[in-house]
Amino acid sequence: MNFFKNLSFSPIVSRETFGSSFRTMVVLLLIVVFGGCGEDTIKDDISGINQILSTKYDISSAEELARFYHDFLYDSEQGKFTYELSPQTHSRILVVMINHNPVHQNMAAEKFELLVKQNETTWKIVVANRNWKCRDSDEWGIEPCN
Repeated sequence: MNFFKNLSFSPIVSRETFGSSFRTMVVLLLIVVFGGCGEDTIKDDISGINQILSTKYDISSAEELARFYHDFLYDSEQGKFTYELSPQTHSRILVVMINHNPVHQNMAAEKFELLVKQNETTWKIVVANRNWKCRDSDEWGIEPCN
């Protein structure tokens, strides 16, 4: 720490204050760089599907809702799906549905993350995000597949 002893930042700021501030800034930068990186996703507009869901009384589970959402997006019932359900606060459920046989030929898999809530008789999608893996990649992302 001899670096701080020879550094003159300001006559009214002590070397210890500057050194402490500098270390704090470095730690915050490292947290942002390493902790802020996650998967890129596309946030879907859910207003149209929620209008349809408000009159749809025959969906009995979060998995059925996720599958209905997929079929609504693609007008297709083909796919090989796996589901993960995670209860959240305020009676919400996080549904992660992965289609291992996606509609688009160059995709290896497509992932849908839906935060859903069941009202008394119907379901509502609170948030819908999706991303995919291309056939030549192991990473989830939103870049077009070649």
